[in-house]
Amino acid sequence: MPNPQFPAARKYRAVLRGARTLTESTRHLEWEVVEGGPFDFIAGQFVSMTLVRDANEHTRAYSIASAPRPGARFDLCLNRVPGGLFSNYLCDIEPGSTMDFTGPHGFFVVRRPVERNLVFIATGTGIAPMRGMLADLFAPGADLEREVWLLFGVRHPETILYREEFEQFAAQHRGGVTDGDFAKEIVLIAGEDGVFLDLDEDIEVARRAAVFAGLAFAGETDAVASVHARGDLDRQGLVLLHAALAVAGLA
Repeated sequence: MPNPQFPAARKYRAVLRGARTLTESTRHLEWEVVEGGPFDFIAGQFVSMTLVRDANEHTRAYSIASAPRPGARFDLCLNRVPGGLFSNYLCDIEPGSTMDFTGPHGFFVVRRPVERNLVFIATGTGIAPMRGMLADLFAPGADLEREVWLLFGVRHPETILYREEFEQFAAQHRGGVTDGDFAKEIVLIAGEDGVFLDLDEDIEVARRAAVFAGLAFAGETDAVASVHARGDLDRQGLVLLHAALAVAGLA
């Protein structure tokens, strides 16, 4: 599978054009690049934001939560961390504010052409790069003929980020191919102390998705896993992965 040509990282300045609250602790930010030249990136990459406080420069890496689109715009999705300098600043700024950043960075992208089935596994704001990759895969006119699955774990159903968007992807592409060789589904998983299926979803859909997740670890499909903003396997992520493998009969 050929490797993509990654854009070179550069310094930019962006202005916040829009912001909305996703949950009590999660915010969605929409940025427009206004200085630094054209900003090109591949869905799944990240930027490093810069904040100067008390003559000290602080940087934080945030996955781009959108697919490339016209107008040098990109989205971020982040949690407010109690006592956190950077996250609280970003969660409190208003549209019109500017930030310096460098990017794009990273190699966490879907290789093209897509030659194998894809399984996306995420919890919490780890969904950010997945949102961008899925939007890119399901963009109008995209020629995708592989199975694409999303296993998204959260503790409470009301904290399923971008739920309507993912359900729309599933509705638009479910059964969209006449030969019936494949389908595209979205499986949303939520649990307080464990993992259970959203009652709106079919158990067989989840079973099939988990089987794909299991096959990914056997090398038979491409798994794209992001279970924590820092890449750590926290308890929530471990529960999700264990559940997927258990249903697949591999745990």
